[in-house]
Amino acid sequence: MINSKFSNIYFGCSRYHITNRELQQVIQQVDIKRIIPESAAPHLQIPECPNICESHPIFVGRVYQLVAQLFDIPLREASNQLLKNVE
Repeated sequence: MINSKFSNIYFGCSRYHITNRELQQVIQQVDIKRIIPESAAPHLQIPECPNICESHPIFVGRVYQLVAQLFDIPLREASNQLLKNVE
């Protein structure tokens, strides 16, 4: 796991991870307790989704779904943990 090298670091997971398989693999190597969901990442555009307008908080729900999927856990469990991470 990446956290063994960086014990005091958090990793952002934004909407860009939805289409980037390499970044998804990185997220899977991180302890879920060290993931911060991001909805606003205007500097990251998604080339595969050209019709998506500027970054919007509505995308954070999709980030929660992605984390649940990557860790193979229920959405509620992923959501509870991700909310705890930002407290």
